[in-house]
Amino acid sequence: MDCKNLKEVVLNREDILLGAGAFINTLWLSKLPTDDGYKYFSNILMKYEGNEKKVTVKNGIKSIAGGAFFDSPTLEEVVLPESLTVIGGSAFSCCQKLSYIDIPDNVELMGNKVFEACDSLERIVLPDRLRSLPQYSFHQCKNLKEVILGSDLKDILDNSFAECENLKSINLNDKTRYIGDGAFEGCKKLTDIGDSSGVSVVGYNALDDTPWYSSQEEVGGCKYVGNVLIECLDKKKTDIQLKEGTTMIGDLAFEGTKIYSLDFAKGIKIIGDRAFENCSNLSFVVIPDGVEYLGYDVFSSCKNLREIYVPESIERVQVEVFGNGIFDNYKNIAVPNHLSGMFIYNGKARIKYY
Repeated sequence: MDCKNLKEVVLNREDILLGAGAFINTLWLSKLPTDDGYKYFSNILMKYEGNEKKVTVKNGIKSIAGGAFFDSPTLEEVVLPESLTVIGGSAFSCCQKLSYIDIPDNVELMGNKVFEACDSLERIVLPDRLRSLPQYSFHQCKNLKEVILGSDLKDILDNSFAECENLKSINLNDKTRYIGDGAFEGCKKLTDIGDSSGVSVVGYNALDDTPWYSSQEEVGGCKYVGNVLIECLDKKKTDIQLKEGTTMIGDLAFEGTKIYSLDFAKGIKIIGDRAFENCSNLSFVVIPDGVEYLGYDVFSSCKNLREIYVPESIERVQVEVFGNGIFDNYKNIAVPNHLSGMFIYNGKARIKYY
């Protein structure tokens, strides 16, 4: 939206997450006074326009707006105040010479891509109050070698460390629950991830490229990350014995296997995208009671599958949980009433609500 004539802004709080370019090209931002290269609005750092190698953000600042230091070509070191609680998206993205930054203990919220493509960054320590690491946080930090996560971090979102080709270690702990799609994709030197015992959700290709994953032993012909079954390596298996405590079947986990039913999946909470793709032995599926979430096109290309029963325990489904209906041979799909309107299906199968 073109808001170039915006003259006045009122913000009700100073610890606010402002996205990259939130007020870009506005008259209001251009009129903010510049103090030694910094543009402040109350206790928010809106923009840095200097060219120093080392910058010190003044004490009292509570938030750094998204994109504030974006692509600062000379920036090598940043000193942040203890008053800081929020860092906006892309705040330091593409600062290719940035090699040192100490994130204060009070920071509890960050936007996406905060340090994306900071080529000179080798080590980072994240504060204990940060509970979620947003998407692409350190994407393409090609010289990043070590990450110290805060003790309360629960979620590592999609592509957070993707293409950090020199990353060697990261310290997950028993509070880490979620690792998103491609979180460590391309981290070909990652050998130590710490304690993954508490992980209950893992996205597609989150750790598959890493030496750490390659070193993990099979359990009953399957590989796991924490409590998530990532893949069944023995494609000929017809009977599966899940590791105790397994909570999720990951994306494409059973692709091409010879399983006949889902009876083994009792205790599972989440079934990921295309988890049973091309399982030709499946003809009648009863999804076990207790499963709460179904991903995209769960039974993709299961050419002999005719009947699907979805239990009442399911709380959420992807919009195309049964695919687009073009290639399936389903005849009947039984679905609880509360899922009506949550998904789209254009195939020939009869949808029966109960």
